[in-house]
Amino acid sequence: MIKTVNTCDTNRQELISMMVGREAKAKTLFKNMAKIADITVYNKTKGLFDTKTLLGTGLLIYGLKKFKADMILPGGATLIWWSYRLLSKKS
Repeated sequence: MIKTVNTCDTNRQELISMMVGREAKAKTLFKNMAKIADITVYNKTKGLFDTKTLLGTGLLIYGLKKFKADMILPGGATLIWWSYRLLSKKS
């Protein structure tokens, strides 16, 4: 029995193995900046907030104010939803 090898599958597997573990420099930079911002917010608030919690709380407050003032569903409701997603997501 002769076994044929599909070169397309082989090339795809080689490309996937080359891409594993690669990350753009800009992405690494932004991740590091986000970590620094998170640590800074945590230290400045004496552990009360981290970046995600502060942003989520800010969006919640702004969304509630906007929702109460305008009663326009997309603006306030969207901000409340984003706040909920940020605050409820497991890190």
